[in-house]
Amino acid sequence: MSKLPNFGESDFNSELEFLIYTGIEIQDSIRILQERLREIKRRIEPYFVGEKTQEELVTPLGAAVRRVQNIWKVDPTKIEIFEKAFGDHFAAFIQEKVEYKPTPKLRKLVLDADDALGQTLRPYVYVDQRVNISFKKITQTQEANNEDQRGSVHGGPHRQTDPAQGA
Repeated sequence: MSKLPNFGESDFNSELEFLIYTGIEIQDSIRILQERLREIKRRIEPYFVGEKTQEELVTPLGAAVRRVQNIWKVDPTKIEIFEKAFGDHFAAFIQEKVEYKPTPKLRKLVLDADDALGQTLRPYVYVDQRVNISFKKITQTQEANNEDQRGSVHGGPHRQTDPAQGA
């Protein structure tokens, strides 16, 4: 994968030279493979159609698993609005770190359509999502169990979702 010629350990003047060369080779290979993996994940993303926090696409060869994580944040340029709204109770609603994060109490408040304060603050609270796709091998035993549960998988990938969220 690297543009460097392929050498054996005996082709080098010292162990250090060999280790540095090998480290460069491995580092280059990892970079290329990471780029390929990112492209594969980008291409597989449209196959996931649900809005679930976890979903699997299962084939006879393996599975792709997508996990979605919501990251709640408060707009740091609007923090004075929250300080004014909550006064001495600010810490009950806002967790201060490098960035401002709403507590579960504030999340509930801004999602309450009947709460005027929540509606006022809602535009300044936002949710980022992180999506992670990973892959796992399917063993022959797992595949046999999967086929017993759902029938043949030769028609395409089978979707499995987080059981806590229903099908």
